[in-house]
Amino acid sequence: MAAVAAVWRGDTIQLQALLTAIEHHCACKELRGCCPAHAMLLEQRQIDHLLFLQWLFARENAGR
Repeated sequence: MAAVAAVWRGDTIQLQALLTAIEHHCACKELRGCCPAHAMLLEQRQIDHLLFLQWLFARENAGR
């Protein structure tokens, strides 16, 4: 069964923030394979949850 990457439903700024965080936490070289940070990109539910948390954080901090 071939893996299918999740669909990004956010904007390009949010995507860049996600990719920067994944790059920062990447352990592919140490594991000699796909690290958990990159494996997360295959999980639609996790991607949607991260996007929701970004939205919630921005909403909660908008009035400050």
